[in-house]
Amino acid sequence: MSSIIILMFLFLLIFAIIFREMFNESNLEHFGNIFRTIFTLFQILTLDDWSLIYITSRDNRAPHIIYFLSLYILVELFTFLNLFIAVLVDNFQLSIRKKRQWKSQKSPDVKEGETQSSEKAVEGKKIELICRHLQLLAAMDQHMQKYRSQACLLDNLVETFFTDRDEETRSDVVE
Repeated sequence: MSSIIILMFLFLLIFAIIFREMFNESNLEHFGNIFRTIFTLFQILTLDDWSLIYITSRDNRAPHIIYFLSLYILVELFTFLNLFIAVLVDNFQLSIRKKRQWKSQKSPDVKEGETQSSEKAVEGKKIELICRHLQLLAAMDQHMQKYRSQACLLDNLVETFFTDRDEETRSDVVE
C-alpha cells in the first residue's frame, strides 16, 4: 500500500515538473512555481476545475495542454487511484475474514446448521448492502450532474451579465 502511495507521489512530482516547465508562462496562476503546480495537479486528481485550467491555458496560447491533462488524468486518476482503492478494499476484506475466523475459533460449539443459516443471512445482508450502495452511487451521480448543469448555467449567467455590463460601459464612454 505504501509503495502505491509513493508511486503516486512520484508520478505527481514528475508531472509537476513537466507542467511547470511547459506551462508556467501561459498560466502563472496554476503553474507559477512547483508548489502551485503540485497543488494544481492534486486539484486535477480530484477532477475539480480541470476545465478552467485548460481554458485559461488555451486562451494564453497553450492549447496542447489538453494532451498532458488527459495523460495525467488517465495515469493518476484511473490507474493509481483505482489501484489504491482496490488495495484498501482488499485490506478491509482481509480484516473481515480474520475477524470471522477469530469468531469461529472462539465459539466452536456452534452447530453446522446454525453456521450455514448465519452464512446465508450474511450473504443476504451483503447483497442488500451492495444494492443500497449502488442506489446511493446512482443518486450521487444524478446530483453531481444536476450540480454541474446548475454551475454551467450560473457561469453563463455571470458571463452574460459581465459582457452586457462591459458593453454598457463602452457605450457610455463613447457617448
